[in-house]
Amino acid sequence: MIVVTHGRASQQSIIQSAAFKKCIPFFSFQTFLASCFSFPSTLFSMVLLKVCCAILIKEGKVLAVQRAEHMSQPLKWEFPGGKLNPNESEKECIEREIAEELGLQIEAKQKLASNIHRYSKELQIELIPFVCTLKGGKLQRTEHRDHRWLSLDELPKLNWSEADIPIVNALESKPDYS
Repeated sequence: MIVVTHGRASQQSIIQSAAFKKCIPFFSFQTFLASCFSFPSTLFSMVLLKVCCAILIKEGKVLAVQRAEHMSQPLKWEFPGGKLNPNESEKECIEREIAEELGLQIEAKQKLASNIHRYSKELQIELIPFVCTLKGGKLQRTEHRDHRWLSLDELPKLNWSEADIPIVNALESKPDYS
């Protein structure tokens, strides 16, 4: 018996089935499900990426960066950051990413509430924002098309990446992050 809950088959019920035990030497878990039950294999390959972003404040303004034309979400605005690497803390991630992408040394001061956004059937991200302060360096974009230092009331005027919108709204409603 196979149990499907919210579009996902229970691994335990599949592993306990006699059919799975016969197929296991020949098929991977996804291949078995796709071939025996006509489920698309992407149904079982949802990826959750943890991405940290910086709410970088300088002289009362927040840094926003515009994605390049060749990137996913082209020309959308976002808070700078990137993917969390294995064995890396969230704080280490955001400090590393800003150094790599913008040539800036920052200090992550305060973690804000994260936001989970689904971009497709296969991909969702957990966007983890940190209020950060600038420690040094000269801003040099290596990946992004543009950047702007904006006041909190200017942030909503940009065309934001969907995952960043809840963070923009949160900043607008609680303006004291300095």
